[in-house]
Amino acid sequence: MIVKERLGLSLALSLALCCLPTGATAQAAPDAQVPSALKNPSILREDVREYDQLVATIRQAGLKKQRTQIQTLISVLRPDILQAAQSVPTVRRARFYLQAAPLLALARIGDPAALPKLQEVERHLDPYFKEELLPVVKARIQAESRMPRPRTTASGKRRSVIF
Repeated sequence: MIVKERLGLSLALSLALCCLPTGATAQAAPDAQVPSALKNPSILREDVREYDQLVATIRQAGLKKQRTQIQTLISVLRPDILQAAQSVPTVRRARFYLQAAPLLALARIGDPAALPKLQEVERHLDPYFKEELLPVVKARIQAESRMPRPRTTASGKRRSVIF
């Protein structure tokens, strides 16, 4: 009886794993792939899907804490990219979102190697981002580098007090 139950459970589990919908399967993120909008900024004016894909790529890099994407995130803040984003036809504040997304992603990643690169692109940012968001991003990166990732609940609480 126990063998039949185990067989039934393993069969059900294998069927569940083998028959996942295609959208639910895990896929490796293409770390080396640069979004086409960074190669040709004018494409942002022509196809809003490219803008959407660029923003999604930026957000995923931050959520997954992909340190390999830091240079890509910084390059989004180039003046030619921001100028092209300003004329995206269907997104009202595309330039604003395209500045906020990489800054927040860099803050989530928390790598101090991004700080000098942020200094280089600071002059291209809109005044709001220079004065309001950039100091917060820098503070979070510095806090992330001062306190290693918590392994216990107690160390997590200590870290949250510092931040």
